[in-house]
Formats: sequence, C-alpha cells, structure tokens
Amino acid sequence: MFQRFCQPGCGPLPLLLDDQLMTTLAPYRKFRHVVYHGYGVQLDWERMSGGLRRIEEAMGCFRGQLRSI
Repeated sequence: MFQRFCQPGCGPLPLLLDDQLMTTLAPYRKFRHVVYHGYGVQLDWERMSGGLRRIEEAMGCFRGQLRSI
C-alpha cells in the first residue's frame, strides 16, 4: 500500500509521498516491521534514539504533503 502512494498512476490514489519523504520514512517502516513481527531481537536504544529525535521533522513533512493535495 505504501508504494502505491509513491508512484503516479496507481488508480484513484493520489501521489502522496515524494522521493524525499519516502526515504525519510523508510527507517520507521523497517522499525515497525521488526516490532510488529517480533523477531525476538533485542532493540538497540542507540540505533532507535536517532529516529526518535527526527520524528517531528518527518511528521512535519508528511503533514505538508497531506495539505498539498
């Protein structure tokens, strides 16, 4: 579903995510995948903390894209 909002011409769905936003959201999507599927790995706080510091910026970009359509 995510990819369908990134590619033009996918039926009635708007082009919601440009290349920059798609790249920005990629680490969050990977994190969600690992947590959701519970691969039994111990989460590394040092690795996660960078994403937490940048979440406001990512959400601001996403909100801007939503307002533009």
